[in-house]
Amino acid sequence: MKSDRIWVWLMGLGIGLVVAGSLVLVIGIELIKDNMDIMLGANVAVAKAETTDNTLDIPDIPATDEIVTDEIVTDEIANDEMQQEPSEVPQIAEVEMLEITPIEVFIPKDSDSLTIAIMLEQKNIIDDANKFNEYVESMGKTRVLQQGELSFLPELEYTEVLDILLRRDSE
Repeated sequence: MKSDRIWVWLMGLGIGLVVAGSLVLVIGIELIKDNMDIMLGANVAVAKAETTDNTLDIPDIPATDEIVTDEIVTDEIANDEMQQEPSEVPQIAEVEMLEITPIEVFIPKDSDSLTIAIMLEQKNIIDDANKFNEYVESMGKTRVLQQGELSFLPELEYTEVLDILLRRDSE
């Protein structure tokens, strides 16, 4: 008897979880659709609202045997042009992938930290040789900097440049 109640309780819990998960999924999909409308712009939202209207907009034409004049035709053409949906949906701009080429620097044997900083400033790896040298000195790393050919990426922070200067050849 007690196991039957537990079984019923677990079934109810399972059904409740399935229903709750379905609601979360449906709400999430609607939020994604709304965000896509915002990202694509107002034209898409207007076009979407117009396409959901299933009624046809047929102008009233009087039943007469009269010949249609140019004036009536041009008025109808002007009205049709005003009611047309936007023909172009704004396109998301393509992002051009830039290839970042490393900058090679040769550091001679027994170069002090200021000499290295000046070389890095000349290659536009750092913005100020004196500030970088002060940073290296504050970190207590002036005597353990590497020599030889090193590769740097442009626009690195001082911490990243110092990490490269401290690396061993074992990498």
